[in-house]
Amino acid sequence: MLLKFRYARCSDVLLVVTGTTFAVFHGASLPTLALIFGRMTNTLISKGIKYNSTTDQEDAVFSGTSSLHKFSGWNSSADTEPPWANTSPDFMQSMMQYSVYYTYLGAAVLIASFIQTLCWELSCERQVYQLRQIFFAQILRQDLSWYDCNQGGDLTTKLSDDLERVREGLGSKCSFVIQYMSTFVAGITVGFITSWKLTLVVMVVGPFFIGATGYLVRITATSSAREQEKYALASGVADQVLNNVRTVLAFGKQDYEIQRFDTALEVGRLLGMKKYLVLSVCGGIVAFLNFIGYGLAFWYGAELISKSEITPGSVFTVFFSVLSGAFSLGQAMPYVSVVSTAVGAASTLFAIIDRVPDIDPYSDAGIKPNKVRGDIELKDVTFAYPARSGVKVLDGINLKIKAGETVALVGESGSGKSTIVSLILRFYDPAAGEVLLDGVDMRKLNVPWLRSKIGVVSQEPNLFGSTIYDNISYGHHHVEYRDVVKAALMANAHSFISALPKGYNTVVGGSVGSAQLSGGQKQRIAIARALIRDPPILLLDEATSALDAKSEQIIKDTLRQAVKGRTTIIIAHRLSTIFEANHIYVLKDGVVREHGTHSELQSMKGHYYRLVQSQRYHGDDVGSLSNYMLHCVQNVMGNDANTLNSIKLVSGILNYTYPVCFQNFSHGSKGEPSPMWRLLKLNAPEWKALSLGFFGCVAIGAIMPMFAIFYGEMFDTFQLSGPELKKSALFWTVMIVVLAFGAGLSNWLQIISMTTACEKLVKRLRVLAFSNILCQPVSWMDEDDNSPHKLCTKLARDAPLVKSAAGLRAGQVLGAVVTLVSALTIAFVYGWKLAFLLMIAVPVLAFASYQLALINRRYQRRDNNLMDQAGKVASESILNIRTVQSLGKEYLFLDLYLEKLVTPLMEAKKQALFFAGVFSFSQAVIYAMYAGAFRFGAYLIEIGDMEAVDVYRQVHLNVKVKIFCYSIWRTWSYSDILWCHKDSYLKLSTSSFYVNNGRKGR
Repeated sequence: MLLKFRYARCSDVLLVVTGTTFAVFHGASLPTLALIFGRMTNTLISKGIKYNSTTDQEDAVFSGTSSLHKFSGWNSSADTEPPWANTSPDFMQSMMQYSVYYTYLGAAVLIASFIQTLCWELSCERQVYQLRQIFFAQILRQDLSWYDCNQGGDLTTKLSDDLERVREGLGSKCSFVIQYMSTFVAGITVGFITSWKLTLVVMVVGPFFIGATGYLVRITATSSAREQEKYALASGVADQVLNNVRTVLAFGKQDYEIQRFDTALEVGRLLGMKKYLVLSVCGGIVAFLNFIGYGLAFWYGAELISKSEITPGSVFTVFFSVLSGAFSLGQAMPYVSVVSTAVGAASTLFAIIDRVPDIDPYSDAGIKPNKVRGDIELKDVTFAYPARSGVKVLDGINLKIKAGETVALVGESGSGKSTIVSLILRFYDPAAGEVLLDGVDMRKLNVPWLRSKIGVVSQEPNLFGSTIYDNISYGHHHVEYRDVVKAALMANAHSFISALPKGYNTVVGGSVGSAQLSGGQKQRIAIARALIRDPPILLLDEATSALDAKSEQIIKDTLRQAVKGRTTIIIAHRLSTIFEANHIYVLKDGVVREHGTHSELQSMKGHYYRLVQSQRYHGDDVGSLSNYMLHCVQNVMGNDANTLNSIKLVSGILNYTYPVCFQNFSHGSKGEPSPMWRLLKLNAPEWKALSLGFFGCVAIGAIMPMFAIFYGEMFDTFQLSGPELKKSALFWTVMIVVLAFGAGLSNWLQIISMTTACEKLVKRLRVLAFSNILCQPVSWMDEDDNSPHKLCTKLARDAPLVKSAAGLRAGQVLGAVVTLVSALTIAFVYGWKLAFLLMIAVPVLAFASYQLALINRRYQRRDNNLMDQAGKVASESILNIRTVQSLGKEYLFLDLYLEKLVTPLMEAKKQALFFAGVFSFSQAVIYAMYAGAFRFGAYLIEIGDMEAVDVYRQVHLNVKVKIFCYSIWRTWSYSDILWCHKDSYLKLSTSSFYVNNGRKGR
């Protein structure tokens, strides 16, 4: 648990301590209320006894007989009252005093809950800001061997989803757990002080209650962590596919990738269902035990009253304090689950944070020579990638590169060419042997210094989402405008950059940048970025392999000038680009097979000669890349005509404009069906589970009002005496036990049915959305709003939001509606005047919950938009980590990321203040309801309009029901689901994922 506060500063600790203190005070308010409630109950029962005695005497006058209650427990008569009865001559004065107590307590709750929530929310936002900063910095710090074992999509998910889980469990929800624990401890304490015997009987169910809750928390924490891991794998699949969507479309592998995504989601869904199975069983047990506790307390309380060992008010004090304490554990369960999930998510984050890589780009250790000549040597180097440790890529290789020479590495795929470049950049260290720079083992050199002396141009030029000026300037520190222009001139890029409407201020990078510039233009910008640092060593890793003949010739002319005076290593698949190299090494199976100049190797008529002849035969010397690719595919796939024709039509496929079938992610179009109707249609295959869940929801909703009727009968029972008291107590105890079984079964049925339907719905939405994305034209994916990062984020974030409108939470809201309607109906039956007063609280609580939801919706929409900007920087950095580390720009991208986090942090602090105000008001209004209801009820009793038992029943019913309904509404509001609002997340989510089957892309 303390792991979560690992990055709390002194001010954060002070906020947490202050918030915790007031959370404890807030939690103790309910048991304090129980003490007042017990004394008031004695006053009401005394009034009821007097009323009944007067009525009996009047009946006796008219009937000629005497019919008086016999209070055998205290040997009462018609003329006497029980010893605990209220002796105050003024019933109204006593009830007025209790109302004042309720008001004072409500004011204390208002202050305590405000400070509690505000302190925890502020501390949470500050700590999460620190955690995001440190976690992202540590991700950028890791070496490539670690990245080989961790997918970029998985890391992006951890940066967004896992950190969001930590934020949820670090804020006010954590304070709610403390508050409810305080209620539990204070409730038990008040119970023991009031009647230790009755408290012990009530606590018989405690171990079972705590055992079920504890087991649920443990299972939820472990299952949630494993579930997140599995869903992260699915996000990794989506990230991989969407970032390589052109390749997927070219080879027609959409169905294969959809199936792979579906399979990954199914694993996560099954893990989630195991968690919900435990939740349903434990939830049913907790509901059952809650009512069993009431039954035991009522039965034994009647026994103690009959022996004059306790007063009815004390029984209700124990009822209210101990069982509200026990019930608080049930209320804490959802929040404990959130906190447990946060702890699990935090542990995975801290595991990454604590990892110190062997090759540390943040380290100041190592030699920093004053001058670099550029002599490079590999001596007996053996290497295997950590992810494939059993496969040797380099096997005792030896080669020398003299300073100022241009050396080419050629060979078949997998021969170790690019691996040598990675070793020179020190992305990896050799398993055996040495890589030397100017005679010094590179492992002894400072990592940032080493990479600053090397310029890299790779096959796929990675441009970042910024201006051309920024992309070129990333190559060196503290450059000026003239330096950027000079580098662009050297790279033969200045002319086309100047021709752009915004020149060097043209924004490129990401999907938008790729669509604006040709491959040759992007490559020349990458070359300019490499040259601006004036590196003594230049690495060209297949820099022209993906270009057409015209672009290739331009790049060749550019490179011919760029390599002068530098140690240059060229990796080339197209051998026509390296004929002028000073030395050529031919690699095969991780060793050097041949080396020499082009003419020397040609005369040997060995491996190099055969490679040259093969490419000339297939026309690669004139830039016919498509023929060469077709030849390679033919070697692998055979001469199947359909396959070869499909390959020839790749360019047509990629540029074909499909009918648009994927709705815009921002808003649904006019005339669309309502979001709830869409969800129901998509959830139709699970109609059996939904029907059972609906039945369970209605049953749960009816149980609370039914128990309120029983509660009134309990009050009435305590006005009896002798055998009548025991007989009535036994009967209503049995009825409460029956109700307990109904509550347990209804809870189990609701949870298991609704979650089953919801999990299948969420999976179906994700698969349909992913399928629909893959049917879109590439031009659609080139739009900024549809970048791979944003699509992946929506797949991971928006679909689960539907859980807030469907599944268990929808069932809870349905149950709350049934409860509220039933309660109001019963209230009007027993006393319409008091019912009208109590109805005032309904719009007040509804307004409070609406405001909470409105705050969440407004701020979450804005925060998500702002966090999308930070997420884009993070995703771009992680996916292009080789480029980031080769440029030595880890701190630059960390600063860019932090800039995007500042605004969300400031806005979150404003949100915390408003949220705390609304929340504290919603908590205090319950006490105001008690004060007003009992004051007005006392007046109605005094004028003979209502009996004490009916007032007691009505107030208990309505207050309890409103607390229950408000807790459901509050859960609903935390999920930010106001599906009746046109901009609600539910509409945004279902609009995002809605698939019009009549307009699918081809």
